[in-house]
Amino acid sequence: MVLLVKVGQNTFALPLRTNIRHNYGYKFKSSDRETSYGTGIDFTKAVVVNDEKYVDEDASINNKEYIEIDRKAHFIISSFERYLNGYIRYQSNKGTEFDQKRYKYTMLKYFHNELGIVQDTSKSI
Repeated sequence: MVLLVKVGQNTFALPLRTNIRHNYGYKFKSSDRETSYGTGIDFTKAVVVNDEKYVDEDASINNKEYIEIDRKAHFIISSFERYLNGYIRYQSNKGTEFDQKRYKYTMLKYFHNELGIVQDTSKSI
C-alpha cells in the first residue's frame, strides 16, 4: 500500500508501513492496527514511479488511516517535500553530519537521475 505523490516532474510512492522506528515520515495518530512502535507513511522508503506500469490497482486501507490521510494530505506532502529537498541538499554537499544519519537508509539514493543529482563520488550512504 502506497500513497502516490507528485513533486515536480516525478511521482513518488510513499509506503504505508507498520513499526516505523524513526521520525522520517508521518505516523498515524489513530489506527486500528496495533504495533509496538507506530504505523504511518515512511519517507525513507519512498521510490520514484514515473512509469504507470509500476502502479497496480486500488487497495483497501484502514478507515481511520484513510480519514487521517485525507485530512492531513497537505501536511504529509509538505513534510515529504522537505525530506526530499533536504536529501537533495545533502547530496549537493550542503548537509550536516545529522543529515548523514537521516538519509542513511533512504531509497532516494537509487533515483539520482530522476532527481537531477550529480553524484559526488567522495560521499557514500
